Order: sequence, then C-alpha cells, then structure tokens
Amino acid sequence: MAKRWRRHSVECLHAIVQGAATIRRAPLAVRWRLVPELQEGIWTMRRAIMSAGALLCLAACTTVQVGHDFALPTFEAKVQRGVSTQADVRNWLGEPTGIGVSVETTGDTLDEWTYYFGGGPLSDMDKAHLKILQVKFDHQGIVRAYNWSGGK
Repeated sequence: MAKRWRRHSVECLHAIVQGAATIRRAPLAVRWRLVPELQEGIWTMRRAIMSAGALLCLAACTTVQVGHDFALPTFEAKVQRGVSTQADVRNWLGEPTGIGVSVETTGDTLDEWTYYFGGGPLSDMDKAHLKILQVKFDHQGIVRAYNWSGGK
C-alpha cells in the first residue's frame, strides 16, 4: 500500500511540474487525487490572503496605550517638597509604573518613582502623546524633587 501511495504521489508531483496538459493525460486515479488537492490549496491561499487583509485593516484602526493615566494637576496642587510622603503620592496617583534610584551630582542617592502614560494610533505614531512624572524621595520617604514632561 505504501509503495502504491508513493507512486501516486510521485505521479501527482510530476503532473504539477509538467502542467495542465500532463494532468489531462495522467491516469484517472492521479487526476482524481490531484484536482481536489489543487482546489484545497487555492482555497487555503485565499483564506490566508483574506485573513492577512483583515489583520492589516484591524491594525490600521488600533490604538496602543502604555502605562496608566495619572492626574498631574492634582499632584501639582497637593505636593509640598519636604512635607509630602510616599504614602501621600501613592494616594494621589496610585502605584508607580517604575521604581528606581537617582544619583545626584553631589553623590546623594534618592529613591525615584516614575509614572508614565502614553498612547496613539498605530497607523500614525506622530499623533501619539506621552507624559512622564518622576518623583524623588529621600531615605525617610519625603518628597525632595519632581519633574515632568509631556502633556498635562
């Protein structure tokens, strides 16, 4: 059975290579196997092309978003350097997106919390927006400095 199947497979391959004229001259058993396989391949290719087109249309309409939005005006209205604490900042803005350490020019180290939020359409990232807030705390957890960039 395996030899017979292999022989038919070779005949099918030969028919594909030789073209349609060879298909017409091929034995009936070979034509019967070859035509459905070709039709299946054509339908598979059409489905793949249509799926790729649908994905491209979907990607063109999709927007991307990173981080979580935060209320910068609320933070600026409430923060007091040397008074506000990490707990205060967490209550106003939520959990920071990133936590790190900042080394000042004097050699002092400060804990640094980073908040960021950005987004825009994938089709035109020139229209994307990004805002970043960095809050620096001393080792007692008191706000020493902050800076922000981007839109409010």
